[in-house]
Amino acid sequence: MIIDTHVHVWEIDPPRYPIGPTAPNWTSLPDEPGTADELLAEMDAHGVDRSVLVQTSWSTWDNGYIADSVER
Repeated sequence: MIIDTHVHVWEIDPPRYPIGPTAPNWTSLPDEPGTADELLAEMDAHGVDRSVLVQTSWSTWDNGYIADSVER
């Protein structure tokens, strides 16, 4: 079994998944999302069985996208 122990996923949708007010030095988001669907496709392509999702630093207090992604 292959487990990736540190991956980030994010969606660029500030109204639904806001940037945390205490995010250090973040003035903008990445240009492209890194979605859970993309992660799952990459895992399948490379034989990774499980992964551990780690919160992005700009989401500080909001883990909504991580919680939504775990359901997959």
